[in-house]
Amino acid sequence: MSLPCWPSAARAAVLAIVLLFFTLTAFYLQRAWLGKKSYTTVTGKGDSGVHPTMPPALAYPVRDGIPVMLESEARPLELAEVEALDAERPRR
Repeated sequence: MSLPCWPSAARAAVLAIVLLFFTLTAFYLQRAWLGKKSYTTVTGKGDSGVHPTMPPALAYPVRDGIPVMLESEARPLELAEVEALDAERPRR
């Protein structure tokens, strides 16, 4: 004996189909209304795409992306070496 207020599996299945119908109807109406338009929100600070350059005084030898000397072996560059590196660097 089942009580009339208790949901049965058949009633749950019918309710699921009805809710799916409403969901798909709303989806297709929205798709027809917007079409292939794209709405994108852009926030934040803009990026010019230019990477900042490392100061020449911090430069150290790199081969294949790996430093070739230890930090303890490195020495500070002299001002003349920094100016020579700066002169060799191509301008953008």
